[in-house]
Amino acid sequence: MQKGREITGLPVVSLASGKEIGSVDDILWSHPDLKIRYLVVGEHYLPFPGISAIGTDAVTISGPEVLEEQAEEQTGEPDEEQGLALKSI
Repeated sequence: MQKGREITGLPVVSLASGKEIGSVDDILWSHPDLKIRYLVVGEHYLPFPGISAIGTDAVTISGPEVLEEQAEEQTGEPDEEQGLALKSI
C-alpha cells in the first residue's frame, strides 16, 4: 500500500480514452475511521470508489464522469453535511 505522499502528484488517467485528466493535488480522508474518501484533482473531487487502480506511475479511473465538480459556493469539504469530518494530508 502506498503512502499519501506517494499518491499526491500522480497523474489521473482515464481508461476510456487513455488521456491524462489531471493530477492528484490532495487526499481527503475521514477522521473517525481514517479511510480515504476523495482525491482532489484540480477543481474536482474524485470519490475513492470511482478509482479503478492506484499504481506507482498513475491513478486510473473509468472515465471523467466519476469526477465530482467543486461548487463555487462550497465552503467546506464534500460530505460535511453528512457529518463526516474530513482531513487533508
